[in-house]
Amino acid sequence: MASAVLCARIPSSLCIAGRRYVRANDQRLNTSRASTRHHDTKGPTTVARRTIEYITDDFDGSELDPSEVIVETFTVNGVDYSLDLGGKSAEKFDKDMQKWIDKATKIGGRQKRSTTKQAPAPARAATPAAVRGGDKAQLSAVREWARANGYEVSDRGHIPRAIVEEFDAAH
Repeated sequence: MASAVLCARIPSSLCIAGRRYVRANDQRLNTSRASTRHHDTKGPTTVARRTIEYITDDFDGSELDPSEVIVETFTVNGVDYSLDLGGKSAEKFDKDMQKWIDKATKIGGRQKRSTTKQAPAPARAATPAAVRGGDKAQLSAVREWARANGYEVSDRGHIPRAIVEEFDAAH
């Protein structure tokens, strides 16, 4: 409060910018009207803002270092949940959940939420080459044969498997 008294006793033109001051009409200190005044308004003002994000443990409320955060995700009744936990809270969560996991029936394997790699597609050895997008000559031959035998096929796109199988059987 010393800065408020300092600014209340000197002319406002000499008051240091950013100090808290109060003035009542009778020039006495009035603590109920404290405010901040900046007196340098002659040029453009540049304001810098810095936002600091703190990560807190969702269980105990302690502040966490970003490298220490353990994100626990789980689903209950079809609703996904996520907790940001520190080491001790994560251990407690795992211990508490293990009681329920031990009694539960496992339904499926572990599913990854996001991945950059996809599992390779299963081999399709039983699928004729024309269905899989074989060479253009083969596809054209299948289409010509199908039209000659009363089938309707488009000039481009998918050829039904049954037509390809009949073509293969005929040749």
